[in-house]
Amino acid sequence: MSMEFYIAHIIMYYEYIDGNQDDYYCWEDMILVQGKSYKEAYDKAMKIAKKNEDYSGKCMHNGRPVNIVCKGNRQVVSIDYPYDKVIDRTEVTYLTLTFETKEQFESYVTDNTAIVTYTHIGYKD
Repeated sequence: MSMEFYIAHIIMYYEYIDGNQDDYYCWEDMILVQGKSYKEAYDKAMKIAKKNEDYSGKCMHNGRPVNIVCKGNRQVVSIDYPYDKVIDRTEVTYLTLTFETKEQFESYVTDNTAIVTYTHIGYKD
């Protein structure tokens, strides 16, 4: 089986060390990994994400010490590219979104503030 490229969507967040979790500052790391299957890509990306937790206790957010926590791998998407390598102008990932109204859609496009439903597309080996 040949190696393929995948994008893993890893959710990370700050956990306040003092135990008072009054907000959830999070981000989605999109990590390019190579693997023979979705499972291999998933596992590889999680290993990378867990290494980011090594910075726990060394960071501050809103003036307070935090741990960096990997909440999980939201999805793994294969890069559907017909050649041996990823090159300039390759679409490497995408998100599918659903909006309930045109106003929400317009708000998302203009100022990135809207209620949005991420449509998960599941893959199985």
